Amino acid sequence: TAICVSQPHLYVQERGGSKRGVARVFEHQGVSYNGLDYDASLRALDAVMAARCVQGGGHFLPVGTMPFSPADFYDGVHMNPAGARKLGRYLAEAFVRQGIPL
Repeated sequence: TAICVSQPHLYVQERGGSKRGVARVFEHQGVSYNGLDYDASLRALDAVMAARCVQGGGHFLPVGTMPFSPADFYDGVHMNPAGARKLGRYLAEAFVRQGIPL
């Protein structure tokens, strides 16, 4: 059974009630993209992944929407041990909720 998990990141920050993207998160074909661009691309991938995973009899876990803090990460996308523990607990609880065999 496929288990598809979205990607959390720190490339979008909330400031003064609006979202701001971290500058120059990645470059593609000579064009630099910011955190809002990165987030939009992940959300588009997540939508397709969620639909295809469920259609194929799998499970989609929206980890990318979880409230992680900067203290949970080494950098913008890689979690440290504290973040990994938080993620592991969430995944285990989600498996139980959705009836996914552990």
